[in-house]
Amino acid sequence: MAEINRDHGTSYELAGALSGGFQGGAWQIVGPDGSRAVLKSNETHGSWHRVVLAAQSKVADARRHGYPTPAWLAAGLTTQGFAYHIQEFVPGRPAERVTEPLALQMVEVLEGCAAGHRPDQYGDPRSDWSQFVLGEMTRAADSLPSRVAALGPDEAAVAERVLAFLNRVGPVRLPADDLVHGDLNLGNVLTDADGRLVGIVDIEALGAGSRAIDYASLWHSGADVADPGDSAGLNLVRAAGERSAGPAGFALCALWNALEYIRFGADLHGAVGSARAVAAAHRRLDLLAAPSH
Repeated sequence: MAEINRDHGTSYELAGALSGGFQGGAWQIVGPDGSRAVLKSNETHGSWHRVVLAAQSKVADARRHGYPTPAWLAAGLTTQGFAYHIQEFVPGRPAERVTEPLALQMVEVLEGCAAGHRPDQYGDPRSDWSQFVLGEMTRAADSLPSRVAALGPDEAAVAERVLAFLNRVGPVRLPADDLVHGDLNLGNVLTDADGRLVGIVDIEALGAGSRAIDYASLWHSGADVADPGDSAGLNLVRAAGERSAGPAGFALCALWNALEYIRFGADLHGAVGSARAVAAAHRRLDLLAAPSH
């Protein structure tokens, strides 16, 4: 904090850790006038620090076009190799479910992200999210399904089922010029006490691609926590995703999410996390096999 204050001419003080943040940290910080902000930091790897530094201007541009994400106040790289940014504090809490009112708000946001965006050139493959996801799911060597299959027999079984599903739907093309968050799960969607959208966070990897990727991430994360009355919201999200990239395109994005969460669960929580994500992937496959409403 002292280094950041020195580099940016600020006088923030740490006010405690915020919940969430599986791959880094988030802290509430307070200025001398009592104003609150959020400090996020991650230990840099590869070109990630360039992605974070480039994101500040991308976030500002997205906000000018109405994207509901907090403004970034500063960004940088510490001498110990931590990429960080400071953003406005937005009162809210992570969404718990994809209710129909929230789904309608999210569809409005994501439809506002359609067309006119281009990948950046900052060294991160996710600057073109469509090419990244297609490459992960379809390349012959070192694909995401093959990496998941190597984790164990249960993981191999779901990876085989994913590949069989994709073989049935045939080749997939994804649009490439929508604005894409890349990890639009419920934890990154902030709502107020009445469930209304107040902000979208963890936007460092913002890039171009197909908004079906974001629809699929929201649908995937909402399906397991849904109450019986949430089917209308989930169906709205799925239908919008299928309109944006076709049923096959949406399915590929949803299955990329499912396999990525298996890999992520294994890295973060070991066998228990992987088992939960494997079960979730099978449920997603069952849902995708049924026609959308």
